[in-house]
Amino acid sequence: MNALIPHPTDFAHPSRTHGQGHVARVMIHAFRLIEATGKAEEGARLWGAVYLHDLARTHDGFDEVHGRDAVLRVNESTDLQDRLVAHGIASDDPSMLLAVMMHCLPDDHSAYGGKPIWPLLALLKDANGLDRVRFGDLEKSYLRSEHSRNMAQFAQDLYSQTRRIKEGPNHFTEVLRVAEKILGKPVPIPAQVLASPAMTRKVKGAKPVKQVAPPAKVDPKAAKAAARGAKTAAPPPVQARPAAKAAPPARATAAKPRPKGRATAR
Repeated sequence: MNALIPHPTDFAHPSRTHGQGHVARVMIHAFRLIEATGKAEEGARLWGAVYLHDLARTHDGFDEVHGRDAVLRVNESTDLQDRLVAHGIASDDPSMLLAVMMHCLPDDHSAYGGKPIWPLLALLKDANGLDRVRFGDLEKSYLRSEHSRNMAQFAQDLYSQTRRIKEGPNHFTEVLRVAEKILGKPVPIPAQVLASPAMTRKVKGAKPVKQVAPPAKVDPKAAKAAARGAKTAAPPPVQARPAAKAAPPARATAAKPRPKGRATAR
């Protein structure tokens, strides 16, 4: 589960505001919105968009280009590409990359309302927008669906109860546990994400584990008989090796006197 969000070291700008904790909460909101809206076909793309959306931020201030920079980073990083593929989404999926690029721009600027990209972009914007509770300025009327507006209180509770959780390799598991405690039921992770190779651990080309045969049972009577036979059996004759010839005494060689003068280093 922890591989569903980036590690703190993956972010270009280490941050408690737009870092791992923020992405973990946005991921929870995204999964809930997929179920609430019935847009199951967007499951893998939305996961990838949330995963990437703030990786390339270089500061915590107003920034309309960090979405574009995240897309450029994917194009340059085979590691990120492999992670996306392992979780069931093509690293060059145009809808996912466009949603990441446009998530930090105003809706009227993007001009994608009513276009095929809009459902995914609206889901990403609302999941991201719900975590504005961390700034204390979430305006529900700005959210794009009634489903999102109904999640405002949950977003506040999730932030309040997880904001002090230490970031690291187990962060998402802990945030997920808190979310499920608040909801009183499991968080609905999209089937596309759960069925991905990274989640099912089906690694292509993996060698099967060798089955080790259990040791054969030993008959106690046969073992005792074999032991008695070993004691009474005569040992095989040992052939003596011929004595080695003594080496001739070494001649003593007188040491030559060293010539006087400065020593030369080699």
